[in-house]
Amino acid sequence: AAKAAAKAAGGGRVAKSKKEEMEIEKKAKQVKLSFEKQQALLTLDQNDEYHKEHTDTTILLALWKRISSHRTSAVFRKPVDPAMAPGYKERILFPIDLSLIRKMIVCRM
Repeated sequence: AAKAAAKAAGGGRVAKSKKEEMEIEKKAKQVKLSFEKQQALLTLDQNDEYHKEHTDTTILLALWKRISSHRTSAVFRKPVDPAMAPGYKERILFPIDLSLIRKMIVCRM
């Protein structure tokens, strides 16, 4: 009973507000996501296909053109605007769009 009275009087540990708890949880998620991104990059870097240089890009560019001209490809042609899709960057580890894929083909990545 004495402990309850002390807490009621303002003594003891002060509970964190809901907002503070949400901020801590958000930071923890960001740290975890950052770690996951680093792990995915390390895994990708270890793959030999990732480092393979493509000498002839003709076939890849033809395929890219066919994909990008598809009637449903319009939403994938340009990078996602963060203002139009809140939280996208937190959920998608490696945002990629058709314009970036084309640049990668041209640069022979």
